[in-house]
Amino acid sequence: MDNHLGKGLMAGLNALQAESASRVAHFGPDYKRGFVLSFPIACLKRPTIGNSARGKQVF
Repeated sequence: MDNHLGKGLMAGLNALQAESASRVAHFGPDYKRGFVLSFPIACLKRPTIGNSARGKQVF
C-alpha cells in the first residue's frame, strides 16, 4: 500500500502552480487531499517580488 497522502503533500509543497481539474482527475482522493492541504503553505513560504516604492524585493 502506497502513501498517497504523503506523495500529494510533497507534490503540493514542490508545485509552482496549481493544475487544472482535468489534469488531476485521474489521481486518487488521498493524493488530491494532500496536494490541496500543502499547496497554500508552499505559496506562503515562496518569496515573491512585490511592488514597493523603492523597488526592493518583498519577502
